[in-house]
Amino acid sequence: MTPPPIPRLLGFEVIGVALPLRRPYVTGTTRIHLRESLLLRMVSEHAVGWGECAPMPGYSPESLAECRSWLTAAAASLLDGTAPPQGPAAARAALDAGLHDLAAQADDMPLWRSLGGIRDQIPLGAVLGLDQSPAEAVASAVLLAETGYRRIKLK
Repeated sequence: MTPPPIPRLLGFEVIGVALPLRRPYVTGTTRIHLRESLLLRMVSEHAVGWGECAPMPGYSPESLAECRSWLTAAAASLLDGTAPPQGPAAARAALDAGLHDLAAQADDMPLWRSLGGIRDQIPLGAVLGLDQSPAEAVASAVLLAETGYRRIKLK
C-alpha cells in the first residue's frame, strides 16, 4: 500500500490510556490487569486523525515509554516539515494510522474504504487466557459464542 501524503500538521497530542480489565489477561508468561496504550491525535487544517500505539507487555519488544518518546519526537519532526526518524514498530503504526486517517478524511471517505475495505462492520473475536480451569474455559467459550463472537482464541 502506498503511504498517504503527509498533510500540513498544525498540532498533535499523545494521550495515555489505561483500561482496567474485567479479569486478568493471562498467557504463559504474562498476567495483565490494566491495558495501557497511547492515542496519537494529529490535527491538520481540515481534520483530526487518530492512531493507536498499544505494545503488549511480554510480547512487544518496545515499551510504552519508548513509544511515547518517539511519537513526541516524530510528531515534532512532522510539524517542522521533516521526516521522522526510525522508531519502535508500535509507535510507527500509530503514526501511520493517523496519517492514513487524515488522508481518508481529505478524500472525504471513511478510513476502512480508503484502505480497500469492502464492509463497514467486521466480526470481532474474543481471547480466553490461561487463568481458568478447562471446565471454566469451556463455559466461558460457550457464553462468548452465545453472545455473538464467531472466533474465540485460547492463549
